[in-house]
Amino acid sequence: LIFINNKSFSNDKNQNLKLCFYDLQSDCRIISTRPFGEPNSRVTARNINDIDSIMSLISIENLKTNSQFKFYLQTIDYSRIEKYFHEIHRKRKSDSNDNQLNLCQTLFDVQVSSSVPLQSFSNDINPSKKRFSKTKQNKNEE
Repeated sequence: LIFINNKSFSNDKNQNLKLCFYDLQSDCRIISTRPFGEPNSRVTARNINDIDSIMSLISIENLKTNSQFKFYLQTIDYSRIEKYFHEIHRKRKSDSNDNQLNLCQTLFDVQVSSSVPLQSFSNDINPSKKRFSKTKQNKNEE
């Protein structure tokens, strides 16, 4: 647990403190008088390198003190980045599967609608194979 009375710190000093937080272990808690990030922030490609991506922020309202300060509880949480990358991986995998399904569906539709065997369709895709066969046939005819 780290307590920081950073209400009167300059922005540069707060920025330097943020850089130190990257070295902290997961689940480390920081109580401060000024927040180091935004509450309810989401991890995105734009803020992946910002402290918000590894820190969850809660405003503490019910703290019994004589102080006029509002306190903030920040918790280091590297699982937020892990979840972000897992979600990206899942979406890319899903998109890849969708593309493969669309290709299979297209090939199936072509075969059904034109009653052309799929093998003939695949030969049309690779014309060099067809030319090679014709060249070989021409040599046999001579």
